[in-house]
Amino acid sequence: MCDVLNFIGENLAGPVMAALIGGPLVAVGFRYFEIPKEVADHDARVIEFNMNLRRWIGDRNRQLERELRALVNQAGSGIVSRYPIPQNTRPRDIGSQLDSGALTSEAIAGMRQALHEYRDEASSRVSEFSAIVRSEGRWHRWYRKRNERREIKFWVRDEERDILASWRSRPHPLEKDKAIFVDVGADPSIEPDIAPLEEGEGLTWEAAKQSPL
Repeated sequence: MCDVLNFIGENLAGPVMAALIGGPLVAVGFRYFEIPKEVADHDARVIEFNMNLRRWIGDRNRQLERELRALVNQAGSGIVSRYPIPQNTRPRDIGSQLDSGALTSEAIAGMRQALHEYRDEASSRVSEFSAIVRSEGRWHRWYRKRNERREIKFWVRDEERDILASWRSRPHPLEKDKAIFVDVGADPSIEPDIAPLEEGEGLTWEAAKQSPL
């Protein structure tokens, strides 16, 4: 038995100790070299979030404008709808609805629908953004500081903020001296998690860490 123990001590102690010490060091080394790529990937994704949300707002605004034009065009024929109704399916002998409250209500409904879709789109992106923020740890922060690589905020520019504001309040489709608006209590986009996108410098990394999304 003593000979066996001596053999193990003389021939296996070194490799075992090397494995115990070297294994973690190798893992740490691999992790160290993964950090720059992860930071670059995170920044690229946040840039993509910003671009995609801006593009989405622009596209949705053009859709809303088309809906409101269709509403006005059809209201003269008695059809109160934001969506084109084929001529052969329209009811006859209906008077103009241009002066009716139904036109106003339908226009506001279109604005509220756009805000509802914005809430869903922005909430989804904020959730992904927050997950990226929480995935970064001490090494990521050290790498960013060492390389002066600041975190990229998630935000909506002034141009898109103006568009969102027009979904909440805008001139009447016909009576331009009057305004139509979505009541604050009925605005689906009033959510604490996405509100920072339209405020100041936008949703920062520090704020995103506190987000429940």
